[in-house]
Amino acid sequence: MLSHSIKTFSVCLVITGLIGPGCVSQAKYKELQLKYRGSLTNLESARANLDEVEALLAEVDTTNESYRQQALHAEQRAAELQRMIEDLEANGGLTQVDGATTFTNADRGEVGYRMPGDVTFAKGSSNLTKEGQRILRDVAVELKKHNGELRIDGHTDTDPVIKTKAKWPEGNIQLGAMRAISVYKFLIGQGLEPGQLSIASYAEHRPAVTAKSEAAKKQNRRVEVVMILQPGQTAG
Repeated sequence: MLSHSIKTFSVCLVITGLIGPGCVSQAKYKELQLKYRGSLTNLESARANLDEVEALLAEVDTTNESYRQQALHAEQRAAELQRMIEDLEANGGLTQVDGATTFTNADRGEVGYRMPGDVTFAKGSSNLTKEGQRILRDVAVELKKHNGELRIDGHTDTDPVIKTKAKWPEGNIQLGAMRAISVYKFLIGQGLEPGQLSIASYAEHRPAVTAKSEAAKKQNRRVEVVMILQPGQTAG
């Protein structure tokens, strides 16, 4: 009987020791469990944020590569157009014409002839002067060497149309367009193909010079015949 009591007492001591100060209480266990779950949630959120950042970085890398390729293509195109312009000049495809000046724009792939508006047309008119016809006749000879697209651009100064307002109710844009049409008709009469020619009017919006003096306005009143170059096209 005494032996049984001692065994029972010993088991009680063991149980008491297990659930005593060395054991985690139920409340503490729940607290730790909540913290653990919270940590898992934060970890999952951090992983999601990391995935999002990595996706954004990949998108930025793709965009940067696209921009780099575009810039490289633009540089190559500009270099090719510059080479074409140099070949055109070297092969006599942009010969100087008395009364006109030549111009080049490698960025746009354009070269051509510029005629002063005050010489080519009567003031406030779209009718070609005799001198304008002479200049364009010589220009036409040179343009026939070019097998690509040609565009005729009409330009004016910034002064509004006043004296001939009844004739040009739309103002400078209409005057520039009708002058381009007059050149278009004349060049067709000189043997150029209609399908090769187009017209545009920029009025005062693409000045040759940006100053506002009378000398600058005189330079801006002009008509241009543009030879449009394309990479891979045979110059001439």
